[in-house]
Amino acid sequence: MSQAQAPSANVSGFNAVAAKAGGIDIDWTIDGTMLSDDRVVVSICDSDAQCTNPDESSYDDQVTSMLYSGQNTVHGNTYHITASVCKSGLCSNVAYKNVTADKVVASVTATG
Repeated sequence: MSQAQAPSANVSGFNAVAAKAGGIDIDWTIDGTMLSDDRVVVSICDSDAQCTNPDESSYDDQVTSMLYSGQNTVHGNTYHITASVCKSGLCSNVAYKNVTADKVVASVTATG
């Protein structure tokens, strides 16, 4: 009986940046080939990189980006974001970024 192994595909080109209204734009590319039951798992923790209940989302190989809504963030808080290719609880490399939510919108000046 062979032992289960982590997926051979890896997350690369991982990026996460603050977006308007406090959102966080997250995108990635995959090195290697994801199998049909492999998933990219994105985990987001507010303030504590080792939080016990991260906000997790999983995607197949057709998805390479997501927007974490500003409704889920607090202005000025740092969000710890990780992504890896996983299958049955085993994961490949972990890519990570820290992003500070920014809900401040530049003021608009009307002239006339």
